[in-house]
Amino acid sequence: MTHLSLASFAHGAKGNTDKNVSKTEGLHVCFVSSFPPNYARLSEYASFLINELRKHPGIKHIDVIADRAASSEKVKIDDKLTVRHVWRADDILSIISVFWIVLKLKPDVVHFNVAMAVFGRSRLSNFVGLLLPFLCSLTGFRTVVTLHNVIERVDVERMGFKMSLLNRIGSYIVLKLMTSHSTVTVLVRSYVELLRKKYGAKNVFFIPHGTLKVNPTDHGFPSNPKVILYMGHTGPSKDLDLLLRSFGVLNQKRDNVRLVIAGRSHPNYPRFLEKYKDIKLPNVQFVGYVPNDRLHLLFHRTHVLVLPYHTCTGTSGMAHLAASFGVPIVATELPEFKELVKEGCGIILCSHTVDSMVEKVQYVLDHPEVSSSLRRRSLEFAGTRTWDKIAKEFFKHYKSDLSRG
Repeated sequence: MTHLSLASFAHGAKGNTDKNVSKTEGLHVCFVSSFPPNYARLSEYASFLINELRKHPGIKHIDVIADRAASSEKVKIDDKLTVRHVWRADDILSIISVFWIVLKLKPDVVHFNVAMAVFGRSRLSNFVGLLLPFLCSLTGFRTVVTLHNVIERVDVERMGFKMSLLNRIGSYIVLKLMTSHSTVTVLVRSYVELLRKKYGAKNVFFIPHGTLKVNPTDHGFPSNPKVILYMGHTGPSKDLDLLLRSFGVLNQKRDNVRLVIAGRSHPNYPRFLEKYKDIKLPNVQFVGYVPNDRLHLLFHRTHVLVLPYHTCTGTSGMAHLAASFGVPIVATELPEFKELVKEGCGIILCSHTVDSMVEKVQYVLDHPEVSSSLRRRSLEFAGTRTWDKIAKEFFKHYKSDLSRG
């Protein structure tokens, strides 16, 4: 009865599911995600992907239903893109309002860009937000979900959440409903099998994280000082204690190293970085947020990117960004990084100890032939998954969903 009443309510409001719609007009897509000027919560991923999707000739218009920002609630970027700042993290009513806006806009496809804690720290907010794909599919919309992580592969207690029975049940419900009624894409290849086995998912596909197309002149390693870079939205999943202790050892052994820490505290963990800034360690520089148009300046002077993670909350956007510029990477030995190594990314893995991290970083710094090999691997890896290629893959799934009638 619930299905019938919801479907009846949305009758006439749901999108055009005619498989020939794109031949004449192009597709109207609603894209639900965090979005700039907000940061983290997958905002950067959404920005890069939308920038390429809007160029696709088969896309008529994209309405981004984004988290609220200081700017106006609705911003028309151009004839093909409108950003509507609607929902707020941990605000359940605003998250629910996403559904009503989808009903009003009547898109052909609704694309959700989500992770297990993308709607804030409240488990109820995330439960409600992650039910939205099911509600949209229930009312007749074609839904695509890009799922960045799964609870089985994240150390949730490290992230400050309890792995209680209630949380397990809630996670199972939203993932079961999501994978049963939507096309799901994941960014980690092994998630496909996990979702198929545990949740019975049938329409689940691997689409990798995108990379930038970078001018070859933006690659290069200066001689001195040797710059070690850490970059990201920082919270408890990242082990800055390990990084700083390792750099302390390197700084005592060498007189030509500098650690640059770029990025901000994750909005779910505000002021997380502040305690590290107050330590005032020698040769450690905090540079804050680095805008896209200055990334090449940062990576051009970087000898190695270090990713000292306790746990991965999905694949690493920073690894893909560094690979775009051919920067060697040292990362802790986690399943997601192991998969990137198998796929060709120029990463050297280390165990979660100071001795191992120091050894691997020194190995990269002291062996130019190793750096060059890692750079070549990363550039080849990045060339196979540039954002324009990723956008084309998503468009294929949009068309495939509509063609099912």
